[in-house]
Amino acid sequence: MGTISSKRIAFLVVCCLVCLRSAAVHAHDTTTVHCLFSQDWEGKQAMLVVKVLYQPPIIVKATVFNRKADFTITLPEPSPAYIWLEGKKEDYQLFIDSPAIYVSFDQTAFVTGSPSSELWAEQLAMLTTNQESEGDLRTELAHAFFDNDSLAIRNLEQLDDSLKTAHTNQLVKQILDHPSSASSWFLFASNHFSYNRTLDLFGKLSAFSSYPSFKRIQAKLAKNQVDTKVTDFTLPTVTGQSFTLSTLKATYILIDFSSRFFAACHRRHNALKQIYRTYHPRGLEIVTVSLEFDSTASRNDMQQENLPWIHLLDLMGPTSISNQFGVEQMPDTILLSAGQTVLGRDMSVSEIEATLSRLLKK
Repeated sequence: MGTISSKRIAFLVVCCLVCLRSAAVHAHDTTTVHCLFSQDWEGKQAMLVVKVLYQPPIIVKATVFNRKADFTITLPEPSPAYIWLEGKKEDYQLFIDSPAIYVSFDQTAFVTGSPSSELWAEQLAMLTTNQESEGDLRTELAHAFFDNDSLAIRNLEQLDDSLKTAHTNQLVKQILDHPSSASSWFLFASNHFSYNRTLDLFGKLSAFSSYPSFKRIQAKLAKNQVDTKVTDFTLPTVTGQSFTLSTLKATYILIDFSSRFFAACHRRHNALKQIYRTYHPRGLEIVTVSLEFDSTASRNDMQQENLPWIHLLDLMGPTSISNQFGVEQMPDTILLSAGQTVLGRDMSVSEIEATLSRLLKK
């Protein structure tokens, strides 16, 4: 075995002390990431890239001098980051969640002072694997659509749904297994879950209530929570007529937020047609709000869908109805009473059918 230099020992001791001192730290303002590089990186460029929720990445650059480079950065809340090194193929991942973090590239890269970095490496590997498998499946699905292979499309769509469910369950398990880790909060806040699951997870992560992202999600959940009344809106139909939600006379209203560009939305419409046939005579009305780029071309394409219920055009932008209702992923749904009170949000087809069956049971 090789000998360990006195400088190396001193570096490790300092790192351990910093790690112990910062282990209980969650939110903070300023962090300095101290990097120690091997001799052959002398004079090269290094860069710290921080991925903050809901804003562009923050980038800090430095030149390696005397084997060292320090990055000082102010963040609104703990965030994942990576260190880029000139000429190095792979970036080094870490999680910034304490005032001082030490990263050594002396022999094998390691980080101290960050309570979440080790866990984040595991969580990031899971995310990367899931994204790659979903990407491969989408490529196969695109080829099947191009070849108009209906059997392959149906099988791949079922596999896609199963894969997404499995990946979501993995995410949830990671979050619930480590509910006090800042990286678990980022995992929750940066991924999409159904409304009910978001509500459930959010209630278990109150330790992060000081984070700006916590308050943002809290406001979004409050906007569409059950038993609140939605804001009225007016949009054009596919035929160019004006439609106002409050003029609709129905016992229950299902608002279906959709887009023609997502296969999942087309699958949802096929399933909703059966629900519509069953429950429309008993007081259900469906309103599809289709998020589109422009009015003329989009309206022509929307008419080809030939939906048997009300179909509205919602143009992209900050004033879009989809944006006002906090829609982040499609398809999305809101079930309303006749008085426009929210009864359910982001429901699956089976949940919609079960709820309507209960509400309209005679």
